[in-house]
Amino acid sequence: MFTLKSKPLTVLVTGIALLLAAAPTMAAEKVTWNMSLWGKPRAWTKGIEAMAEEVSSKSGGNFTIKIHYGGLSKPKENLDGIKLGAFQMAVFCASYHPDKTPTLSASDLPFLPIGDLDVQEKVTEAFFQHPEVIKDLARWNAKHLFTGILPQYEFMGVGDPPLTLADWTVSGFAPWAESARR
Repeated sequence: MFTLKSKPLTVLVTGIALLLAAAPTMAAEKVTWNMSLWGKPRAWTKGIEAMAEEVSSKSGGNFTIKIHYGGLSKPKENLDGIKLGAFQMAVFCASYHPDKTPTLSASDLPFLPIGDLDVQEKVTEAFFQHPEVIKDLARWNAKHLFTGILPQYEFMGVGDPPLTLADWTVSGFAPWAESARR
């Protein structure tokens, strides 16, 4: 038996199920939403696949989400597809096109003081409720449903970690470190 462990995902699935239960005429009608993803099924997509199964189960099969891996749109064009109505759902990465949703890049800033994934989940939920973020997505006829919570990718490497600006002497970081010193 499948159980949902993510609160936002549970709320989303429950909300969809309640919506379908509250509207008998809609519940009798079979509805399929097409969801655009890129790549192949992988660990990260397991949650999306589980959500689609749960939505179908809770609606008695009247509402299904068909996941398309790369068949509907290129990764950088998923927002365009939503805006055009080519499909109803999509996964997108704001970093792929910061000009399309400039407010969303705020959550990608390095060194945000987010201690763990639980805190990141709360910050993300609050972030996507901000009026400017909602407005930014509305330009694409899109609404945020849920986020795949991933750890922050900042700097990784081998050896002793740099603790001061002077420690950033690797040639690739030298210009960055020099500009930060000014």
